[in-house]
Amino acid sequence: MRRLRHALGGAARPLASLEFWQDDDSWLMFSGIDNVDYNVAMLSGPNGPRRAEQVLQAASRHGLPAMVFLPPGAEHVEPVLSAGGWSHVRDVPFMRQRPRRRPADPNIRELTVTDFPAARECVMDAFAGPESLGRALFNETVFARSDTSSWGIFLNGEMVGCGLLTAGPEALCAWGMGVRRSARRTRAALSLVHFGVDLAARGDPPRPFLFNATEDGERLHRALGGEVLERWQSWTCRRWVLGRSTAVC
Repeated sequence: MRRLRHALGGAARPLASLEFWQDDDSWLMFSGIDNVDYNVAMLSGPNGPRRAEQVLQAASRHGLPAMVFLPPGAEHVEPVLSAGGWSHVRDVPFMRQRPRRRPADPNIRELTVTDFPAARECVMDAFAGPESLGRALFNETVFARSDTSSWGIFLNGEMVGCGLLTAGPEALCAWGMGVRRSARRTRAALSLVHFGVDLAARGDPPRPFLFNATEDGERLHRALGGEVLERWQSWTCRRWVLGRSTAVC
């Protein structure tokens, strides 16, 4: 499990426009966007408390909201976060979809920069969140990287779903993968997941598809053969998340 946690951190690196670090047990990715969902860290291992202090310092230094994931066995990190005024706000599943080839949906295509305004609106609608959710993913800095891929699904000329895939040395990671509320009774979400696992299967070698999921996302991925590897505690300042949902995919 330690290896898979590390692999998710490596796959998060393409979004770290502001700051990134990783060791054998922990990692931090700050996108620099003013949104708690994209300034995140995962902390475990014997150095977890020291790393927690570094996360608190980074959030203060950059003036940004942030979130920390604590997997099972990381209870020794909790006192440092509590002393910093952070709280356990929810649990999220750490999930894996195994790569497998799937037939392409003709309504899905990779996105270009001109699609970004629509993609940002799609993410805002899918996760009932602010504009910064989409801006963290669909921007020219991320798009210019060779280790990212963004795609959307279109029905009657309208983008109804989208997602971003980041590639690390050991895994692929999905971010902001969701569909508009108006499209949730269609096969759009199913097609997006199939597209992602197909991209993972096309790698040389194929790599697992790792992510943290929302409640709705967990149900969908379980139905499609995904597995919950662990449940992680999510810690942050409550004022950063009150009245809103998180945008993990």
